[in-house]
Amino acid sequence: IWSNTLEVSAPGLEYFFRAVDLSDYRASNMLPEGGGEAPFSITVAIEATNTPFYEDFDAATSEFSLYRLGWAESSEDFAGYAWRLSQTRAHSAQWSVVHGGGSEEQTTRDWLVSPALDLTDLGNAGVIWHQYGPGDVEEDAIVPTTALYVSTGSPHPLDGDFTKVADVNVLGEEGWHIAQVVDLVAYSQSTKVYLAWYFEGSGFEWYIDDVVVDELGADVRLEDVEYTRVDPGTGTTITATLRNVGAPTEGDLIVNGEISAGNGQFGSPFNLGVVSSNQEVTAGITLFVDEHYPDNTPLSYTLVAEDDDDRWEFAAELVVGSPTVGHVQMDTLGLGLYQVWLGAGDPHAPKVEIPLVQSLLDTGSWVYEVDLTNETSYLPPSAGDSRWWVKVEATESGSITEFSIDYDGVVHESSDLGTFDDQADYFFYLPSLPQPEVLSSLTDPDPITPASIVQWELQIVNNGGDTVGLTTGQATTSDSGVIVYSNSPVELADEGWNGGATGAIDVSFGVDASRNDDKPIWFDVVVEDEAQTYSVQVALPVPSAVLVPTKVEIDDSAGNDDQMLDAGETAEIEVQITNMGSLDTASGLSCTLAQTGGAAQVRLMAPTDSYGFISSGSTKIEDDFEIEIFSGATGDKLDLSLTCDDNDGRTYSMVLDLVLGELPWAWLSVERDGEGDVVGDYHFDIQSGRFRALGDTMQFELVSVAPYDPVTLFIEAWMSSTGTPYDYYQLVAQSGVGTLRGYDNALGFTTLSPSPVVTNVDAHTVMVEVDLQAMLLVVDTVDIGFAAGFCPSTYYCDHYPDGWGDPYQTALSPDRWLSLDW
Repeated sequence: IWSNTLEVSAPGLEYFFRAVDLSDYRASNMLPEGGGEAPFSITVAIEATNTPFYEDFDAATSEFSLYRLGWAESSEDFAGYAWRLSQTRAHSAQWSVVHGGGSEEQTTRDWLVSPALDLTDLGNAGVIWHQYGPGDVEEDAIVPTTALYVSTGSPHPLDGDFTKVADVNVLGEEGWHIAQVVDLVAYSQSTKVYLAWYFEGSGFEWYIDDVVVDELGADVRLEDVEYTRVDPGTGTTITATLRNVGAPTEGDLIVNGEISAGNGQFGSPFNLGVVSSNQEVTAGITLFVDEHYPDNTPLSYTLVAEDDDDRWEFAAELVVGSPTVGHVQMDTLGLGLYQVWLGAGDPHAPKVEIPLVQSLLDTGSWVYEVDLTNETSYLPPSAGDSRWWVKVEATESGSITEFSIDYDGVVHESSDLGTFDDQADYFFYLPSLPQPEVLSSLTDPDPITPASIVQWELQIVNNGGDTVGLTTGQATTSDSGVIVYSNSPVELADEGWNGGATGAIDVSFGVDASRNDDKPIWFDVVVEDEAQTYSVQVALPVPSAVLVPTKVEIDDSAGNDDQMLDAGETAEIEVQITNMGSLDTASGLSCTLAQTGGAAQVRLMAPTDSYGFISSGSTKIEDDFEIEIFSGATGDKLDLSLTCDDNDGRTYSMVLDLVLGELPWAWLSVERDGEGDVVGDYHFDIQSGRFRALGDTMQFELVSVAPYDPVTLFIEAWMSSTGTPYDYYQLVAQSGVGTLRGYDNALGFTTLSPSPVVTNVDAHTVMVEVDLQAMLLVVDTVDIGFAAGFCPSTYYCDHYPDGWGDPYQTALSPDRWLSLDW
């Protein structure tokens, strides 16, 4: 006895038996005798799916799994996969079924057929589903024919048993929405019902998901809500538009509202009577808002519709008072990435922050409106947490031309409008920030001198918006060489320091006797109101003579005459001193050279010399210092100090850092760059610099007036030298990384290697080392111009020397460059 199990499916199964002899003859026989040509057959009946029926297609594993889910698709034309499962869109979970539309040039007629459904348990059957259509189409487009069919016979559309029960509209607003409810009451006692969605057309996609076959009851949907203006303590009429997409309601449909206790009260319900299938109706109900409810804020409530069997609830919201809207207009000057936010409070820890745009925009004018009704706790605009702002980050330039907030029927406009570029984050405020500025500054003595007691009278003015409440001013300093005797906060105003108002601050302080670096004393003038603090920096000059050894030359003609110090040599040292301070020396200078350290040892043969009077900006050279190096090796350091005394009791100490076998440092120029001439707030304000050649390496050092940030440091230099293969050289030091490129006027840039080395020497000094062999110099001279930072208006934020231009906007001016030789 032999047995087996076979899977069966409707409408039937055909089978036969074949037996094979296992001997060498391999004889076979079949039952029935005709075998596959006249098989046995078994009729397989349809097993219909019980209802209620729900299909979300999420048991699918691939787009070819329709048949595994019990569904089928059929094409009257090209036999492709016209209907298929898809993950491109889904109303719930991951899968839906879609008709792909096919070619726009070829009409297709395709059917999506459901499993067999048993409707005998439903006395009032109906079907509903979600669909996603193409939205509105062009006026001359051919609209596809879409409909729902039913068959109680064959599931194959070409057999002719399907009857159309409803046309289906797939047009309208693009997106998922509920299709109309289709009445299947005529088939409620059928044990085998097939539903078929029919598509005839081309070029359109039709998605279907969440098909439900169930008892057909009323299904009320909220289509629209309108209301009249309402203020605290008054009433409004709420007009609700409803549509019944199901069966007629059981009895009258009553509409009313529910609201939290204390916020208001609804009036009488509205009776719509019996609402038939697919009927749209309008109900008007009255809401009285409590007089204590906050003005200009949202009010949430629930609309309720009830018939004798069901209840439908719809969450809704209205605005008590006036809606609040923020307006921002931005003009852009080029294609770039623009990011704009609207916020309130501290920009670094905002109470509100709403993105307005974050995308590529071309040249144009762009207007943005945002609903701020939910942010009225920070309105109207005022100081502190209720100060609003627009923040802009952009890769191109532009301007904010309008910034206003419409609150409680009043338009609050910002006067803080203006331009922005790609160099920083820009903020525009409403109301404008207070802006304390110095009106006048008087000191006694004037000028301030070391070891003096200073009386300082400062007048400030508010050139910005008003402050809030009690406002004080105070001047403070962190300068360790200053002792402040009196600087208590001064009341500027008790009820707001208004724009245009002035105030006086008096400070008494003492200056350290050793202060002779010609650097100013920096004070922070802090204005504080009841919401925020604002500050402005004030620099008080302390002028003095500042002597700097700007050049050291070695005369070792008595030795190997290589202009470098070597062990066993006697040499004269020529020291060039420049007075880089803002005051002249008091009288003639007498200077003494001494060794202070280093591995090399010297004997000072002639350690003194006289320089005489050196005025501000002037240079003197003396070469009467003679030394003998009696021990040391190449590379050993020799630390010397040069101390100069005038006849007025002042002493100036300078350091000479020399190395045996190396050329001394030389200053780039005896003239310092202007202090404070940097554009904007860029941190590297070039003051001076020096250079030296060590074999095949050139070292440049640049000094900044203020401390700089190595992470964002940008230094660029352009050079030229006679006889080289390039017209110019470009040297860049950016964020610690060096680049050297040669530039040919015809061929453009060529990157040279090895790359320069960038070293952050200290908080004010950066060094860049360049390989001279990479430049292919034929003479030991270069002309060079330095620059720091990138500022669009001038391209560079600072030049050294001033005014040598740039290669991109104003062209180079090499005649202004510094000439260096070694």
